[in-house]
Amino acid sequence: MFSTKGTSNQIYVRTNNGSASNDTAVDPGAFGLGALIGAPHLYRIDWYTNSVDFSIDGILVHSQPVTIASDRISAWANPSRRRQA
Repeated sequence: MFSTKGTSNQIYVRTNNGSASNDTAVDPGAFGLGALIGAPHLYRIDWYTNSVDFSIDGILVHSQPVTIASDRISAWANPSRRRQA
């Protein structure tokens, strides 16, 4: 997920493997992006069985190696397979 972690000037990406979370700050200057807070951007998350890719405005800003069960990916990719609360 993308998050500000309660800050007013920083964007983070987060993964969770079911037992631990990993938060990584995104440095927009490293990717030629302008201010991420207070301006519209297109955020995208792509899940794979061994990693999660985070993109902003079509630019890959972080790839986090994390194992995700394929049935969990399939459930999110196919709304008819999502569990009902």
